[in-house]
Amino acid sequence: MRKISTILVLLFLLNGTDLNGREIPKVVQTELNHIFPGGYSEVLLFLTDNEKRNIEAISKSKLNSQILTVYINESEEDNRFAILSNAIIRTHNILFFTILGYDGSVTDIRIFIFNEPRDFYPTESWLALLRGKSNPENLFPGSTLANITGATLTAQTICRKLREVLSIYQNKISELEGQH
Repeated sequence: MRKISTILVLLFLLNGTDLNGREIPKVVQTELNHIFPGGYSEVLLFLTDNEKRNIEAISKSKLNSQILTVYINESEEDNRFAILSNAIIRTHNILFFTILGYDGSVTDIRIFIFNEPRDFYPTESWLALLRGKSNPENLFPGSTLANITGATLTAQTICRKLREVLSIYQNKISELEGQH
C-alpha cells in the first residue's frame, strides 16, 4: 500500500463540531449517529489539482471542492466510510450519505433531505440497484442503469454524485484502508 504523502489527514472523534470548529447541523449529526451507532471519526482529505482532474475525468462530473470530509465507522464489526453529497435537482436540494464498504462498493444510500416533490423521490427498488456498485462507469441512468420514470433528473443527479464518490474512493480514500 502507498503511503499518503500528498495529503494532510486529520483524524479525531466528533463532538458536535466539524474540523473548522463550526457546529454540525443536527440533521447531519443525527443521520451519522444512525449510520454509525458505535461512533465515527472524521477525516479531512485534500485533493491535489492532478487528483481533482483525474476524479473529474473518471466521474464525468465537475467537483465543487478539493477538500472532502469522510466519516469513518469506529466499530470494528462493520468498517465503512460515509460521504455526504449535496446537489440541486431542478431548483431544490438533495442531501444524502453514500456509505461505502472498505472494498469501495456502495453499501447504502441515505437520503435525508429531498426538497423536490415526492413524485420525484427514488423508490427503494431503484436505490437497491445502486448497492454493490463500485465502478463509476456503470452509473449512467438510461444506458448502464435503469432510469426512474418521471424522475430522470433525480436519477441523473444521484448517479453523478455517486460517480464522484466512487472516483474519490478509487483515487484517494482507498489509501486509508490500512490505517483503520
